[in-house]
Amino acid sequence: MKNTLLKSIGLSLVMFMGSLPAYSADISVTEPWVREGPPAARVLGGFMTISNASDKDDALVGVTSPDFNMVEMHQTVMQDGMGKMIPQEQIVVPAGGKVVLKPGSYHLMLMMAKRGFKAGDIVNVELTFQSGSKMPVEMPVKKGEGMMDHSHH
Repeated sequence: MKNTLLKSIGLSLVMFMGSLPAYSADISVTEPWVREGPPAARVLGGFMTISNASDKDDALVGVTSPDFNMVEMHQTVMQDGMGKMIPQEQIVVPAGGKVVLKPGSYHLMLMMAKRGFKAGDIVNVELTFQSGSKMPVEMPVKKGEGMMDHSHH
């Protein structure tokens, strides 16, 4: 009986481990944050630094969040003296390098908030990379005076 129980536990553990998303030890995220918007804001901007310690380029190819109905990757570019946000299918994270998602550059558009967020709250996202790895990230909501405001989207 003891042997059968141990085999069952072992099999369950193997099945559970197989269902976990793959995480890459080479990809890391630092300084994640979301800019606080007005109380009724349904769109917020998300920022972070993504580093790649491997010898191969990788790319952020998708982002999901249980806190928002949609998340898109954007880049702000200047065209004809105007800042325009261009949706991105991927954001390359170079081998041995990093990419900084910051106001006025690459950023996440967190759209259709499922609830209001204020400074001190946490937004949960999951990043998906071209390599197949996935990474959960907790993004604290912070006041960001003078920075890009997405509340009008």
